[in-house]
Amino acid sequence: MTNAAPLNASFHLTTLGDNDIDKSFALATRVFVDSSTLHRALNIQLNEYRDYLWPSFKAMVSEGLSVVSVDSTTGKILGCLIITEFPHADSPSGEKATAFSPLSALTSELVGRYLRKRDLKRGEAVLVDIGAVAPVASGRGIYKAMR
Repeated sequence: MTNAAPLNASFHLTTLGDNDIDKSFALATRVFVDSSTLHRALNIQLNEYRDYLWPSFKAMVSEGLSVVSVDSTTGKILGCLIITEFPHADSPSGEKATAFSPLSALTSELVGRYLRKRDLKRGEAVLVDIGAVAPVASGRGIYKAMR
């Protein structure tokens, strides 16, 4: 997707790279903290979540598989789909990881259940780790287009 072709008059998709990583990260973390039932139930705060997630977000984007949706008129980021090779060893960590231990435990359990039934090696599968669309852009088919 290096040459972003307009899907329609309102937005286009392109590979997420260095130019859009900060804005995509801000969008994704805001959407998850505000809209995710799990994140809200755990009372995850935006700045703590950003500190926790940034290293793994940056690593996933560096793989070159992630996609961003851009408003064709304004150039604003409307959505992002963060895709990574699966299985992957990288996961958010650090001092604040204990505040996110329920989220990490759930992810580990789901990955474990999936891999017990499959023998996957790196390069054989991908994981859509994060998918986010700006609330003002919902209902426009952006998430479906990014998939």
